[in-house]
Amino acid sequence: MAMSMKDGSFSTSHHHFHYHHGRVLTQHRMLVPRRHRVHRGNHGIITAFAASCVVIVLVTYFETSRMLIPSKVVTRSDLHQLTSGFTKDVPKKEEQPVNTKFPSHLTPHPHRPSAMMVGFSHCSGNLLASALSAHPDVVVNRRSTKFFSGNQSLRWYLSQMPPSLDHHVTVDVGLSYVTNRTHLKRIKAYNESIKIIVIVCNPISRLIANQSEFLRTIGKTKVESLESKILVHSMKSTLYTEVDGKRRLDAHKLSKIGDFFQFLVDLFLLFPRKNVLVVERNRLYKNPISQWAGIYKFLGVPPYRQATTFDQSSGELCFNVSSVQRSCVKDPYVDVSRVFREADATSMQESVRNFYRPLNKRLYMYLEDQFDW
Repeated sequence: MAMSMKDGSFSTSHHHFHYHHGRVLTQHRMLVPRRHRVHRGNHGIITAFAASCVVIVLVTYFETSRMLIPSKVVTRSDLHQLTSGFTKDVPKKEEQPVNTKFPSHLTPHPHRPSAMMVGFSHCSGNLLASALSAHPDVVVNRRSTKFFSGNQSLRWYLSQMPPSLDHHVTVDVGLSYVTNRTHLKRIKAYNESIKIIVIVCNPISRLIANQSEFLRTIGKTKVESLESKILVHSMKSTLYTEVDGKRRLDAHKLSKIGDFFQFLVDLFLLFPRKNVLVVERNRLYKNPISQWAGIYKFLGVPPYRQATTFDQSSGELCFNVSSVQRSCVKDPYVDVSRVFREADATSMQESVRNFYRPLNKRLYMYLEDQFDW
C-alpha cells in the first residue's frame, strides 16, 4: 500500500522512493544494477598489487646499488670519482702540489693504480715488485694498504700512492687479494679494466716457504738458518691427519697452499684474460730478459734493458733496484728436493708430488701453458 508524501515522493511498506527529473532513485543498495556497483574488494586488491610493485622496485634498486657499490669500500661521495672515466689524478685541487715553476703534469703527485700484483705470497712477489720499480716509467707502491680488504675511504687509498708523473704506470701490490673472491670483486668495482699480475711458483716450494714462515712466527730461528730435519719434522706434524686410523696428507691444507687453479678461476671470471698476466717464478729466475720484456709489454711501457742476471750454481738473481743500486737475492727453495733429501724424507716428497700432480695438470690445461713443476 502506497502513501503519498508532500515532497513529491511516495513510500511503501518496504521501500522509500524519490522522484528526480523523471527518474526514480532508491536508497536501497540492492536495487542498483550490478554493473554500476563499486566493488570495494577489487579496489583493495589493486591497491595491494600496486604497493607490492613499488616494494619490489625499491628493493631491486637498493640491492643493485649495494652490489655496484660494495660496502665500506666505495662510499657514495666517492662514486663520482669511480665513474668519471677513471681519470688518473686525485680531483681535489688542494691535494695537487703547488709549483709555479713547472706545470702540473710535470710535477709528481699520486695517481690511480692502473695495475696490481695480486698473488701469490712466498713466490717472490716482493722481488718482482722491487725489480719492476727500476723501470723509469713504472712506479710501484710497496706500502701495504690492504684497501680492498679493509674499510678505508677511496681518497685515503689514492693518497697512499707514491708520487709519479702523468705518463707513469702506478702498480699497487696486494699478494693476498687473489685468494679472496670478495677482494677481487672490490678491485673490479674500483676499475674493471685494471691490469692484473699474478706470480706463481712450484707448489712444493711454496709449501716449504709457508712452513718456514710458520716456524719463524712461533719463535724458531730465521728461515735461512732452519735445518732441513726441523723443517720436515714440522711439515709431518702439520700436513698429516688421521683418517680411519691411518695417517694421510691433509688435502685441505695442501690445496689451500698449492692449488692455484681454484683461485685463478675466480680471477678470470671477473677479468678478461687479456688483462691478466701469469708470471712463473722459475722462468723469471732462469730467463729474466724475455720475462721482463713480456711484463713491460703487458703494462704498456717502453722496453727497458733491465740488467738482470741469474747464477745457476748459487741460485742468485741479481737486478737493478735503481740507477745506482743493484741487489742480489738468493732463492733458498729453488731446489726443493734438497730439503727432503737432507732430511731423509724422499717418501714424503713423493707423496706430496703425487698429490699436486693432477692439480698442476688441471692448471696447465686451463692456462694452456706448462710449467716445469
